[in-house]
Amino acid sequence: TWEITHSAPLETIEHHTEFVYGIDHNLHNPGQIVDCGWDEMVKVYNTKSLLSGVR
Repeated sequence: TWEITHSAPLETIEHHTEFVYGIDHNLHNPGQIVDCGWDEMVKVYNTKSLLSGVR
């Protein structure tokens, strides 16, 4: 998660066993992002719960 006023990430998510090659946000559900990794997994995240520690 990035904060525009900082140059460093606020949080690093390490849920894949291989590298991530795609990431996108959902225009219809603000705060939802999806990534896909070389480990053949697609992960869906809610940015609000990431910062609060809820998974």
